[in-house]
Amino acid sequence: MARLAATSDAVIYLPGIMGSELVNASGDVVWGLKPSLVFRQAAFGNILDRLALRPGDGISASRPLRFPAALPMLSSMEPYAALEERLKTVVVAPEAVRPFAYDWRKSIADAAEKLGPVAREHLAQWRSRWNTLPAEDKRGLPEPGLTLVAHSMGGLVASYFAAFVDGGELVRRVITLGTPFNGSLNAVDALATGKQFPFGAFAESLRAAVRMLPGVYELVARWECITDGESRRRLTPDDLEDIGADRELAEAAMATIGKMRSAFGDDSNRKPPVRCLVGTTQATRQTVRIRDGVPEFFEHIDGRDRRGDGTVFLDAARPPNLVPSYVPQAHGALAKAHEAVEFIAAVLTEEKLDKYQAPSGIGLRVPEIVTVNQTFVVEILDGNAGLMCQLIDAEDNRLITVTPSKVRDGSVQADFKAPKPGLFRVAVSGGGFSPVEALVGAMTTT
Repeated sequence: MARLAATSDAVIYLPGIMGSELVNASGDVVWGLKPSLVFRQAAFGNILDRLALRPGDGISASRPLRFPAALPMLSSMEPYAALEERLKTVVVAPEAVRPFAYDWRKSIADAAEKLGPVAREHLAQWRSRWNTLPAEDKRGLPEPGLTLVAHSMGGLVASYFAAFVDGGELVRRVITLGTPFNGSLNAVDALATGKQFPFGAFAESLRAAVRMLPGVYELVARWECITDGESRRRLTPDDLEDIGADRELAEAAMATIGKMRSAFGDDSNRKPPVRCLVGTTQATRQTVRIRDGVPEFFEHIDGRDRRGDGTVFLDAARPPNLVPSYVPQAHGALAKAHEAVEFIAAVLTEEKLDKYQAPSGIGLRVPEIVTVNQTFVVEILDGNAGLMCQLIDAEDNRLITVTPSKVRDGSVQADFKAPKPGLFRVAVSGGGFSPVEALVGAMTTT
């Protein structure tokens, strides 16, 4: 009987921003708690305070998330269990796969340097194990190299490592999912002033924490996203300072991202060998106008709505001059959706990728924060009436309610109520692909 296709490589997967659990010096979880605890008012404020980056704070990354997580105005993340499980089916032995959790508050350069010894040790251990395997188990595969599979910010860490850090020359391929190679306007929103949560909760506490995080500055949009009607230009440190961000951190981030982007130039000595998957069809910010220090965001560019994965604009999710593959899915779900993990398996085993070129499907517009027991509206882009819409408790995957979509006020919508504080998953089946999923946080008003 023919054996399934496999890779001989040692594989390391990297979570995205917010995708690694953070613990303090005592081992207490600072980030990565159950959503039902996080989204209680007092707990949320305390977590934001503890997330702020302070010298010698003793906080470190422990492992990939076990529960879904979100920071309003920035992004949301799902756990990585499905990704790890699938990776272990395409390697020669399960021990060839390991995660790399990192402190996503800090610079990608810091995380890449910490990845260095982990990657070198993992590859050495796997090569040693490989040499003991019988020829039948090796399946005629080449000597093991190193593959990095990375979601979101993890793709920036992986690319920086491949280009500049000792051990990066061992990387055979980097597979990225929704990585903001050219940044995201969500990071600009998180750093800005002027916007409040729906009921004014903790907006300034969130910004106070976020403005101290170098990692967030490195996710700021880098394409010509500033619009003044007819012309466009790139964001500058002046612009970020104008909206209330830290100029010094903005300049340092620009230098770091500029260095990483230079690695993809024609004269680069170690161009990262990237294959990327890009999320499509979701409502995504593409341009911004700043007036009196307040940003106004638009879901179009040059008169067209190019969309993206809801966090990363379509054209910002790939390095220069690289042709991506596409899947209609939201940012946080890209590392768990069936099509995405099968794309990774196909790249690892060098199968054809044509079936993953899928720039059609539905999109979701979901509020970031809602009030418990009050109706909120989900808009379904490019959908029609009668689509199955589910609200699921993201903590325990318990189904809360199912409702069909309906046409109202010129758009396709579904109504839901969150029954308690926590994080909930909106899932809508559009046919042909996995359900499109997005997370929404629910809080009380008092």
